[in-house]
Amino acid sequence: GINAEYGGVEKDVLKAIECFLLAAEGGHVQAQAALGNCYRIADGTPKDLNLALKWLNKAAASNDPDANFALGELYKIGEGVEQSFTKAFQYYLKAAKQGNLSAIHELQTISNDLPEQEQEILYCEQHGKFDLLAQSNLAVWYYENSTPRNLSKAVEWWTRAAEKGFDKAQNFLGVCYQKGEGVAQNLETAIKWWTFATEQNNADAQFNLAQCYETGAGVPQDIEKAIELYSKSGERANGNKNARFALGCHYKNGYKKGDGVVVKDEQKGRNLISDAAGQFHPGALFLLGQFYQRGEGVAKDLKTAIVNYRRAADRGNQEAQALLEEFNIPADSTKEMHWYAEHDDVGSQFMLAHWYSVGMNVAQNFERSAYWHSKAGEQGHLQSQQTLGNWYLLGSNNLPKDPKQSAHWYGKAAQANVPGAYNGEAQFWMGYFCEYGIGVEQDSEQAFNWFSKVNASKNPYLSVSNFYLGFLYREGHGVTQDDAKAKQYFEQFLPAGSAAIQSWLTRANGGEAIPQFRIGFMFKYGLFGFAQDFAAAVGYFTKSAEQGISNAQISLGICYENGEGVVKDLELARQWFSKAAQQGNKNAMKKLEALAEK
Repeated sequence: GINAEYGGVEKDVLKAIECFLLAAEGGHVQAQAALGNCYRIADGTPKDLNLALKWLNKAAASNDPDANFALGELYKIGEGVEQSFTKAFQYYLKAAKQGNLSAIHELQTISNDLPEQEQEILYCEQHGKFDLLAQSNLAVWYYENSTPRNLSKAVEWWTRAAEKGFDKAQNFLGVCYQKGEGVAQNLETAIKWWTFATEQNNADAQFNLAQCYETGAGVPQDIEKAIELYSKSGERANGNKNARFALGCHYKNGYKKGDGVVVKDEQKGRNLISDAAGQFHPGALFLLGQFYQRGEGVAKDLKTAIVNYRRAADRGNQEAQALLEEFNIPADSTKEMHWYAEHDDVGSQFMLAHWYSVGMNVAQNFERSAYWHSKAGEQGHLQSQQTLGNWYLLGSNNLPKDPKQSAHWYGKAAQANVPGAYNGEAQFWMGYFCEYGIGVEQDSEQAFNWFSKVNASKNPYLSVSNFYLGFLYREGHGVTQDDAKAKQYFEQFLPAGSAAIQSWLTRANGGEAIPQFRIGFMFKYGLFGFAQDFAAAVGYFTKSAEQGISNAQISLGICYENGEGVVKDLELARQWFSKAAQQGNKNAMKKLEALAEK
C-alpha cells in the first residue's frame, strides 16, 4: 500500500487504499493509521470522518504516533468530534513522546489556546516522570478540579510521587486509602503512608496519624502519642490548624496520661485555639467567640464574640449558626448598639453613653448617658469610670456634685491595671481626696501613694502631683519630713506648673478655699517666686481655714504655735488643730498630741 501510494511501483492511490484496508482489517497498526488518514484528508477516497475516527482510534489504541497526531488534529479543530484543546494536547503529547516532530510543534501551538489552569496541569503531566511536585500537583487537580473528578488518576500520580519519597503525595495517598477514594479502602495502608510522611515531618500526615492514635483506629489507642503528634503538627510556624485546634482542646479540657496523671493548661489551650481561629478553623472560631462572650482568658467583649460566631457560621459551624439565630441581633445600627449594651457588652455600653452625652444617633440625654457609663464602669471600663468621677466632682451633665460618688468612680479607675491605658487623672484625684479628706477618710500616707503613681509626663496638668509630693515632704504629712526631697519635687513641678500657680492665685483672690491654702503655703516658704511673707501666709490660711479646709487649719495652727506672722498663741493653735482633727485629719491629731506635751 505504501509503495502504491508514495512510489516504488507505479503510483496508484486506489490500489494503495485497497492494500491498506486488507492490512488494517488484519490488525496491522500502521495500515490502520494510514487508512484513517486517507479517510480524514480525502486522499484517494471520499472524506469520511466516521471511518477516519474508526481506524485512527484502533491505531491509537496501539499507541501509533501518526494516529495520535491525527486525532490531535481532529480534536484541535473539532472535526468529527467535539472540539477539545485538552484532548488535542494529550494526543499531541503521546505522539511527541514517540518523536513525532509535527506533534512537538503543535504542542507549543495548542498550549496557547488552553485555559491557564489546564496549560499548567498538562505541562505538569508532560514533565511528570521527572518532577515529583508536578506529579503531586497533577494528582491534586484530578482529585479536586477536573470535571468530572478522576480519583483513580489522582491515586496513580500520587502513588508515583509517594513511592519516590515525596511526603505531600504520601499524605494525600493515605487519605485516599482511608476514604476509599480512587482505590479500595484500606486503613492499614493509609497509616503506612502517613507514617512515611510523618517521618519527613509532614504536618498534615502528623495530624492524620494523631487522629488514629487518639481514637485507636488501625493502631493501639495512645493519647500520649496522639498529643506528641498533634504538637509536632500544630506547634510550628504555619502549623496544621486542625492539629492546633485538637491540641488546644486537650490542654484546655485536660487529658489523662497513661499513668493516670491529668495534664491541663487552660491558657495554653486557649492560645492554641486562638491560633487555629486565626487560620479560620470553624470550631476554633466558635470557641474563640465563647471566650470573648464569657471573658474567659480575654477581656469580655460580646461584639468580638459575635464576629467570631459569624465567621464560624459562614464556614459551616452549626453551633455558631444556631447561636446567632437565637441571638436575633437587630439589623438597625442604633437598635443593634442597644442590643449589645443590654447584653453587657462593655464597649457598646461606653459608646452608647457617649451617644447620649453628645446626641449622636439618639436624642441627647445625660441621665441615660450616666446610666450607661455606670454599667460600663461597673464592668471596669476605665474611661467611663473617669468620666463619672469627673462629672460627680464638678456636678456637671445634670449630675449632682457628690464627692463620695466622685471618689467611688475615681477610686475604681485609679486601681485599674489596663495595659496601655492611662489612669493618671484618677490617681491624682484620689491623692487629692485622701489629702483633703474629700469623699474619703483623710489619709496622707494614701495621698502620697496615689500622687507617687501619677506619670505627670503624660499630662502637664498632672504635674500638680509633684507639687503635692513636695508639700507632703516639706510638711512631713504621710512621709518623713525631708526638705531636700521637697525641693526636688517642687523643681519638677516647674515650669509646667507656672500656669497652675497663676490660676491658683486668681482663684484664691476670688475666694476659693483650696487655692487660698496653696497660695498661703507658697508665701510661708517663699516658693515659686513668692517672697517669704508669714503675714500674707496667715491671711490666706485664715480664709481657707474658715471655709473648713483641714490642711489650712493645721497650717494656721502651726503659725499660732510658732508665732509666725501672728502673736504666738498655743490656745488658738490647739483650737485650729482640733477643728482639723474633728474632720478626721490624722496630721491634726498628731499635732494635738505633740501640743499637749508642751
